Amino acid sequence: MRTISILSLFFTFSLLAQKQTDYYLVINPNGHKSLIYDMAIDAKGKIITGSFDKNTIVWNPETGQIDDIYYGNIGPGSEGMVYTVDVSPDNHYLAVAGWMGKEDESEDLGDIRIYNYQTGKLRKRLKYHDNVVMDLEFSPDGRWLISGDANGSICKWDMFNMNPVIYFLSPNEGFKNVSATQDGFYTSHDDGMVYKWDYDNAKPVKKINMFEKIDDLNVSSVVRTSPDGETVVVGGKEIGMILVLNNKLALKQYFFTGDNSIVNLAVAPSGNRLAASIDQKGNNSIRIYDFNGKKWDEVCSYKGDDLMIGLEFTDENNVICAGEKGNYINLLKIKNGEFVVEKRMGGVGTNYYSAAMNGNELAFSNLPTKAYGNSEYTKIFDLFTRKVKTRDINFHDFNYPERSHEGWSLRDYDYLRKDQYDPSAILLIENDKGNINDSIQVYPWSGNAFFSYSFVHGEYIVAACSYGVLQAYDKKGKLLTRFVGHEGGIRSVTVSSNGKFLVSSGIDMTVRFWPLENIGKMNGEEPNVIHPKASMFISQDNEWVLWNQEGYFTSSKKGARYVGYHVNYGKDSEAKFYPFDQFDLKYNRPDILMKDLEVADAGIIELYRMAYLKRLERMGLKEEDLAGDIHTPEIKSMYTRRKDDQLTVKVEAVDSKYPLTHMNVYVNDVPIHGRTGLPIEATQEHKSEFVLDLIDGINKIEISFRNEVGVESLRETQFIDNSAMEKGELYVVAVGVSNYKDDKYNLNYAAKDAKDVVELFAEQQAYSKVHTKLLTDMDVTKENIFAIKDFLKSARTKDVVMMFIAGHGVLDDKLDYYYCTHDMDFNNPAKKGVSYNELEVLFDGIRAIRKLLIMDTCHSGELFKDEVEEVAITEEEGTDDIVFRSNQGTTTVRERQGLQKTNEAVKEMFNDLNRGTGTTVISSAGGVEYAMESDEWKNGLFTFCLLEGIESNNADLNKDGKIFLAELQQYIQSKVYDLSRGKQQPTSRFENISLDYQIW
Repeated sequence: MRTISILSLFFTFSLLAQKQTDYYLVINPNGHKSLIYDMAIDAKGKIITGSFDKNTIVWNPETGQIDDIYYGNIGPGSEGMVYTVDVSPDNHYLAVAGWMGKEDESEDLGDIRIYNYQTGKLRKRLKYHDNVVMDLEFSPDGRWLISGDANGSICKWDMFNMNPVIYFLSPNEGFKNVSATQDGFYTSHDDGMVYKWDYDNAKPVKKINMFEKIDDLNVSSVVRTSPDGETVVVGGKEIGMILVLNNKLALKQYFFTGDNSIVNLAVAPSGNRLAASIDQKGNNSIRIYDFNGKKWDEVCSYKGDDLMIGLEFTDENNVICAGEKGNYINLLKIKNGEFVVEKRMGGVGTNYYSAAMNGNELAFSNLPTKAYGNSEYTKIFDLFTRKVKTRDINFHDFNYPERSHEGWSLRDYDYLRKDQYDPSAILLIENDKGNINDSIQVYPWSGNAFFSYSFVHGEYIVAACSYGVLQAYDKKGKLLTRFVGHEGGIRSVTVSSNGKFLVSSGIDMTVRFWPLENIGKMNGEEPNVIHPKASMFISQDNEWVLWNQEGYFTSSKKGARYVGYHVNYGKDSEAKFYPFDQFDLKYNRPDILMKDLEVADAGIIELYRMAYLKRLERMGLKEEDLAGDIHTPEIKSMYTRRKDDQLTVKVEAVDSKYPLTHMNVYVNDVPIHGRTGLPIEATQEHKSEFVLDLIDGINKIEISFRNEVGVESLRETQFIDNSAMEKGELYVVAVGVSNYKDDKYNLNYAAKDAKDVVELFAEQQAYSKVHTKLLTDMDVTKENIFAIKDFLKSARTKDVVMMFIAGHGVLDDKLDYYYCTHDMDFNNPAKKGVSYNELEVLFDGIRAIRKLLIMDTCHSGELFKDEVEEVAITEEEGTDDIVFRSNQGTTTVRERQGLQKTNEAVKEMFNDLNRGTGTTVISSAGGVEYAMESDEWKNGLFTFCLLEGIESNNADLNKDGKIFLAELQQYIQSKVYDLSRGKQQPTSRFENISLDYQIW
């Protein structure tokens, strides 16, 4: 796998801020998020896909996972869309092309990017084509690259020096595709023509158009050749006919597939088997035809829910196809004359076929129940509470596209015209007398169909097309406004109930909110451009992201993993994708998104802004710290080599201004050298080589360097799949104090809690071995707790470390937390107590990556010190035998007005980036709350719920027979809240969202 870079902490966003046009917030749903337009297979059998989402992805068909992603220079809207990909036969070069110029077509669109397929580096940008390159292909020996664009221009490139050699004189426009053989290549065109060319002649040597007399129609065609170059097949769009020809374009056979269109063709290695992607009036299928020596017979078919545009044979019995709507790849196997779906590879997003906004609510549907954006709404997302609702949807609460207004009406008219090569989509505008007033037309390079259209404010017409084109016109069909942002077919357009936003949605897995105050206001003679005020992505499991054009976002806690920043480094360099976490401190701004969409009043928005500022304060930062130009070190190179469960890493870093002082190495967000990193010799250039032990599952390896002024470099990151690794071991430490030296503070069940936890996990079968250490009552001293680190040092990288503590937790006069040891001086907690920081240090620098600290004490959650005040303790009402694990009878704290809401806002909105030791810390009670124990539970309440959830298996929320950490957290939080009637609420001081693992 090639290295994928990730940005480092809060310093790096300023690097992006220097050039606002150089980066874009994008969604990474672990697959493509828009139309897959082309695919190729490399020499090792890996699948390469190019998409309108502007990414080129390399898939491993054995694992079904992504092996690599190639990023290039992009812009808003169409700029960067990939139409075609191919890899050289020796796996040395990857060629990528498509819409490679600006959205407004003010520069050439047809650049070809040549990547080094082994390193991912952009080798060269080939410049000749001025329009979109529709297809390209390497010659079988890899010497030549043939490319053609939408204007019909065809070029041969010499791959030795990467220069153009011959510009072929295409007899017409409408180039469609190319298929290269050893002695020449073939091209197809939108008028049904197919040409054969040799590599040294600028004019075609043969041509054929068998379709031109059929029904007096010119039809577009697709041409493919067999691997040996002896067989040429041609399929016609709009007519279900396949021609089989020899390499001189002489007809050998032809047959009809029915009343349908041939979308794509593929030829098996033998040349005696064909695959055809069929579109029969919306019914999509893949059909296989075999040659029996006399004729071609259909032997099997696969009915898809998608129009399959990409199509290839991997061998004689295996086909891969890629769809338009689902953004996934199907691996199909032919077994006993039938198709079997072996695997489906794709991401977690979903398409939207309708969307509308009413107040705070967004209604949408990801089911295509009706055409032209009229699909019935099936879900509601509350933009204020940020939750998916499951209630009945009143049809009258939300708008649908408006097809008629005060006598005017819109009608789609998609047909073939004899004076054109392509069935460009036509939208008719009819006046109040039923006459055609004018029309709106979209051309092939922008899409070939209108998917939705609507009147806006009665004055404008907004039309949405198949390639992400969204535009506003007047009633005479004059283009007034371009809405730039979608990256795939737009299936729905509506106006919000308050009339302020245009809401659009489509197969790029997004809903977009466009401000309408400037619709129709042209920029001189040119249409004006409107960008989305906000955009939204919702995954299949209802995780979500909401963001704006400036890169600010808010998300569900797990939805944040789909957020990233695509950073351009110029057209002659590869771009990089940086996941959200290193931008999170600046750009995670729910208050800004609420203001953009006008879904909250000023008071609520200010509360969320306060929560954001409070978060910065907790990190020791101010808002002004996150602005300005900060010099950063740079990682020049990173090389890795894997052997079994180890990874050898070679890395080189430089800093042109300051000496480098520390190297940071993270595995799944856990710093293996501790919070401060590994000290290195202070120098402006540094080279390191070291070996990392891998854990089972996905390993996210991150490396960065810090200079003497504390600025960290951009992180270089690699993901390693180590799923086949053997089980690790479990280290369990349990500490509990019921009997204190000062017996007036005695508890009933804290020591029992610790014993029960050790006994439960000692029998754990999910690990190869379990190591336990138990400290109770008199053995719980500050010195013995510090000695626990020696026990934990034996844990290996692949092992799991769990520490449980129960007893009293107190706050000193500075409101700092201390765990109470047996010999605790309750009047001076710092003397004998163990601070939270000291507990965390026990985990700092140990080899284990998966580390968990569970705290069943009062005040174990985080606390904002400047928003609490001391008051006299009062007795809690409730069950007589309930005891609180605090220093009762002295002092406690209460919240000032608004603190609880602010705390809840922080917990809900933000992922804590203070990685510290990488330890997940679960606290039984909030910073101003008490932890309970009772004879009813025979344990502390939190511990009771922990034990019960595991022993009863109720914490296995998805019922897969395994209890993962995230499931256990969710179950305990809900159960404790219910049993305490809301008086005790478990929290997470720190949650490592990159590292969920099996607990039971």
